[in-house]
Amino acid sequence: MKFIALIKNELIKLFSHKSTIVIIAIILAVTMLWALIDTSDFEALVSGFEDDDSNLPQTGCYIDSAKKEFEENKLRAENAGIIEGDWRADYYIALQDYTNQYYNCLDAIAYLKDPENNSPSMDFEYKEPEESKRETLIKEYEANAESFRVSIDRFWELIETNDYTSVLEDNSASAEISIKAALEWAKAFRSRLESQNATAEELEVFDLFAEDIEKYAGFVRDAYASGIKNGLKGDPVVHKEAHALSKTLSSLPSSSFSDIIGGDSFMGEYLPQSSSVKDKAAFEEELHHYQLIDADPEHETYTEYLESVREDFVAPLQKAAIVAYAFENGVSEMTCSDSTRNAYRGILTFSLFEFIALFGIFIAGNIVSSEYSRKTINMLVIRPVSRSKILLSKYAACLITVYGVAAAGLLIGWIFCGFRYGFADYFQPYLWFNGESVSNVPYIVWFLGRALLGSIGFLFLTTLAFGFSNLTKNTAVSIIIPAISYTFASAANMIISLISETFATYWPFTYVEFWLCVYNKVPILSQGDGLADVMAMLGMGAEYNLLYGAIVLIAFTALIYFSSLILFKRRDIK
Repeated sequence: MKFIALIKNELIKLFSHKSTIVIIAIILAVTMLWALIDTSDFEALVSGFEDDDSNLPQTGCYIDSAKKEFEENKLRAENAGIIEGDWRADYYIALQDYTNQYYNCLDAIAYLKDPENNSPSMDFEYKEPEESKRETLIKEYEANAESFRVSIDRFWELIETNDYTSVLEDNSASAEISIKAALEWAKAFRSRLESQNATAEELEVFDLFAEDIEKYAGFVRDAYASGIKNGLKGDPVVHKEAHALSKTLSSLPSSSFSDIIGGDSFMGEYLPQSSSVKDKAAFEEELHHYQLIDADPEHETYTEYLESVREDFVAPLQKAAIVAYAFENGVSEMTCSDSTRNAYRGILTFSLFEFIALFGIFIAGNIVSSEYSRKTINMLVIRPVSRSKILLSKYAACLITVYGVAAAGLLIGWIFCGFRYGFADYFQPYLWFNGESVSNVPYIVWFLGRALLGSIGFLFLTTLAFGFSNLTKNTAVSIIIPAISYTFASAANMIISLISETFATYWPFTYVEFWLCVYNKVPILSQGDGLADVMAMLGMGAEYNLLYGAIVLIAFTALIYFSSLILFKRRDIK
């Protein structure tokens, strides 16, 4: 009971300062405003951008010969009743782009057939193709032009019939073509590696990558099959799910067009280029080039390179698995929601926890040093209470205050985001891929877990200021040093990483803005990442192993507190 009384006394001291009340009021007011204000409206107001009278999405035309059809498309879309937010708006944008591309292909064909009397309408410099490749390029552009025209006609059919099931069927058919090409590529690529004397380890890593492609293909097929079977409509969330799934197909490996025709085309930027994976011979040639110029290669071995290729494929694999689950079970994934949940998690990232970190530094940097400046420290230590309990009560009061304000801010954000966008989103499931299957929890449970994990960042900063408050006995120093360290953490991290990347993985300020990464990054434990595999990059928004980052911050937090405790217990206070 004495310890509880000590904590209560410390809380009374903290809240007796008007500055504490003012800061808390400001934090909560900013959080409320963030929940109420639509940032897209604010950006439009600042930029001065105003839409025209049409509700159509904005599109642009850059091919002179396409302008007439471009305007005709716009009138046709208005008659079809397309507005912003409608799934058909994306198709309208796409067909307008395809209209540009179609006429671009016609211009290129005319130029290739008669360069003296025709000049392309594009502004960049063309490369004259070799004569032996001219006919190949003409046929390619003719095929592209026909493909664009077929797509334009098909898009109009889908738009004017408002048939989203057919959209999913078309997407499924396109996906099947990409999947088939990728699976054929994987088979041929392995044969090529065998002919290049790839080691058993290299082949094993590639086989794992090929298995990932097979797994991905299964999820994509399941997603479209479930969507078509369940008759999913083209509401914004479903369409975003389908669009996100379609985008993942670009990550599938295949031969590029330049491989087929033997080099870059004079308009290669507008030809179908797909991502390709370097074979062993190409990798060793690149490695040799680095050696000649005495530069460090990105990957030291071919095995390491193949592992990085597989890691890059994790994100589309996760997306496909999640969309398949969402379509089968009639739920939506959190990252595709564009209303309540996105606004609510934005509070954590862009305002609340930033202010909480500085607030924690302010109160913790003052709570011990103020006892020395007011000469009241002697009154504390002569009480019939151990110094350990005295220091712990002050630390507990800081944490109760900081976490209390964070909880109040999250509650205010939850309520006002709900009023603005609706509360239903909060109770939809949050989906994540665990390596083999998709799991889910209610979104609000997931978010609170993320918020608790993100709070480790300001817990560390609060403890750091608390340690300085006890060490220096000077309030200004106790607040300024942690605040400056926090402010310039990203710049310091970059310098430290250049000096020693290994040391940077143990440096707590690498992870100080922990909340920036946890609100939408899920640790992919299924990759088998070692704890030392921490960062893809340093600085704001860095992606790293969350488990390792949490361990580092908690370890330093404990070290600072117990060091402060030892110092406080042994200090001669007169």
